[in-house]
Amino acid sequence: MDREHRPAAGRQTGETMEEAESLVDQAVREAVAEDVQTDYIAISRHLFSLYEPGRLHRVAGMRAGVMLPLYEKQGVQHVVLTKRSDLVEHHKGQISFPGGMVEPGDRDIVATALREAHEEIGVEPADVEILGALDDIVTTSNFHVSPVVGVIGSSPYPFTMHPQEVAEVIEIPIAFLVDDLNLVEEPRESDGRRFINYIYSYEGHGVWGATGQILHQYVELLKAGLALRTGASV
Repeated sequence: MDREHRPAAGRQTGETMEEAESLVDQAVREAVAEDVQTDYIAISRHLFSLYEPGRLHRVAGMRAGVMLPLYEKQGVQHVVLTKRSDLVEHHKGQISFPGGMVEPGDRDIVATALREAHEEIGVEPADVEILGALDDIVTTSNFHVSPVVGVIGSSPYPFTMHPQEVAEVIEIPIAFLVDDLNLVEEPRESDGRRFINYIYSYEGHGVWGATGQILHQYVELLKAGLALRTGASV
């Protein structure tokens, strides 16, 4: 998907928000330090049973869906992404989630995300437990993107990459993502708009732009869940 974006809703600012974020960060550090076996997928399952994603209406942009897959491998829970091949028309070699435009046969945005995950990395729809969705975003190239979150049930999973679209399947541990030391927030401006570019770097791979925004949404929601789990006020 396109690398610059407009989120569905604005973010709060000010001292109160900063204090709350500090408490959340402290709680997350304590949770990870005290419990190396934190079940991020179970926490995600609970959070998405309660979370109502921000939806954009009357957007003229091209409709697209992406899958944010969660996956446990050898006892470690991951987020699954892809590295785009050098054969695709746009964003060659960049990191993204499986996803693409809505097609006429798609029943809904979940069907789009499942279809794309199957086409790009060979994940069977029956092997995915859908947890819920994150907030819509609109990219600067006018894609209206709805991210769907799901759990891949089988492990290890026999990922099959689409040879024309995907060069590599990338598995980033969730514990790595919730550690703020692994996040860079880069102020950006485009067409008079100011926004934050969220960047995660893992084993030589950089996640940023629209993919970074979607991943950051998930991580922040998960961090809030971790904070509540440890009894911190958010």
